[in-house]
Amino acid sequence: MTPEEAIATVPVGWRFLIERLYRQKPETCVILGVRRHGGCLQIRTSPPPPEYQAQLQAIELLSTRTCEDCGCNGGHRRELDGETVTLCDSCHLLRGSRAERK
Repeated sequence: MTPEEAIATVPVGWRFLIERLYRQKPETCVILGVRRHGGCLQIRTSPPPPEYQAQLQAIELLSTRTCEDCGCNGGHRRELDGETVTLCDSCHLLRGSRAERK
């Protein structure tokens, strides 16, 4: 998966996480896929070296506290359809309160 393909699959607020992911990636590791699931960025790779595994986990953890829409500090909220998203208060209001804080 190219950086451009990965960026196209995640919300705008998380694009900097994808850029960080590729900037730190060792040549021996291949990014197989990224997706938003349960308000978290999930990253699938070929077996990463141990030092990169910690960076992958840190990026995934950061996504749980980063607004998907703008990249500011956020928190998990459950949308009316039951999906969990990560939004800051402002983006939550802009979405018309379609999500409730978890």
